[in-house]
Amino acid sequence: MVNTLTLPATEILLVPLSSARRFYPLVFALVLTVGAAGPVHGSASPDGPISPKALKLGYGVYLGGVHILDATLRLDVTRDTYWVEVATKAEGFVARMMPWETRAESGGDVNATALHPQRHETMSRWRKKVRTVTLSYDGKGAVTTATKPPPAADDRDAVPERQRRNTVDPLSGVLGVTHAVAAGQGCNRAVPVFDGRRRYDLLFTETGRRDLAKTDYSVYAGPALLCRVAFKPIAGYPKKRENSRFWQSGPGGRPPADLWLAPVTAGGPPVPVRLETASVFGSILVHLRSIQPDTATAAAK
Repeated sequence: MVNTLTLPATEILLVPLSSARRFYPLVFALVLTVGAAGPVHGSASPDGPISPKALKLGYGVYLGGVHILDATLRLDVTRDTYWVEVATKAEGFVARMMPWETRAESGGDVNATALHPQRHETMSRWRKKVRTVTLSYDGKGAVTTATKPPPAADDRDAVPERQRRNTVDPLSGVLGVTHAVAAGQGCNRAVPVFDGRRRYDLLFTETGRRDLAKTDYSVYAGPALLCRVAFKPIAGYPKKRENSRFWQSGPGGRPPADLWLAPVTAGGPPVPVRLETASVFGSILVHLRSIQPDTATAAAK
């Protein structure tokens, strides 16, 4: 488990707004890990029978014990295709200080060994400013990118084409890890990610199975597979890196994230039931709070 700090509710007011909002995309990308991880069994409290095929999952995100963000995950994975969408929104007094929301969507093909993205879209709104990313994949390793505003507007260099090749978007990348686990390939791997602005690697390490105790924050209790995720920045980051201090919890820089996976439906695949990482302002915890069948998935696709 990562080392965490505590943060009184009053002190969260001191968090630099431009720094705090930068961890949101990371959180929702990691929240989207879905797949099979072997015979792990626990308990949850879904509202009635749930199909393992199309799910709608609700998550709460806490910084230093303060509820700051809600995330809703919708996903449909079939034998041949996958589609996943996540929407996040600031909550409580944080929403009044930082009126921020985002939606990301990815889809593509599934085969026995990997996921192959076809298209990824992200939209985020910070106050009245809207940012968008669209990624299109040709199936041969090339990625076409459309970003608003362009990288230069953020005082960053565009990621060169050679570094974008053979990458995946964040959602497909994390989802693909558990697909590999389901295929018996394990959790240990490096995932090359390009999110439209930044190029980085997600480094996954499987650390075994552990029991999660029941809490007031989560609908899940029981054994779960734990994967630790580290980050390796490569290109496309702002030239001035002051905002990265949000993650500085020690001399090692950005800390890893611990991600727990477990099935929450009868016969269904494991899904993220908890995520934990750290910042200089306190621990960041993501809890699974609700499970529902997603009857609107087909229409959205």
